[in-house]
Amino acid sequence: MPIAQTQASTEPFFSRALPPANRQPLSGTALCGPEWADHEREFLRDLCSSAPLYALLCSGSKVDVGLWMRRGRIRVACLESELLLFAFGPKPFSERYALADLRGSIFNHITGELVLAPADGMPMRTLRLPQQDALQLLAQIYR
Repeated sequence: MPIAQTQASTEPFFSRALPPANRQPLSGTALCGPEWADHEREFLRDLCSSAPLYALLCSGSKVDVGLWMRRGRIRVACLESELLLFAFGPKPFSERYALADLRGSIFNHITGELVLAPADGMPMRTLRLPQQDALQLLAQIYR
């Protein structure tokens, strides 16, 4: 009896377990929560330059943004073809990465961190995210 041949797939083995990627942009009310100050909304609009957002998350990771005794929480926005990491403060932080360059990213269930890969030259290599948020972000990356 012949052994059934399987076709090699380029998608990672775990991508079948990911939630569906958001295909519709977020509504304008995504920035209308009490956690968003007016200057933060304006900062994000400047960074996105009116490009539609497909995911907007707040991570548990922090970065130095020039605040006296604390660090700024990193927020994550997923655009059509880019991942945007940013934090607010006197010295705001922002980084952009092409989604196509992040195809090696995984979620580490042990540490609870999204590992952005390949991480060569990236100042932020991991993001602390709840599992469901990390899987949604991976779905956006691998769509």
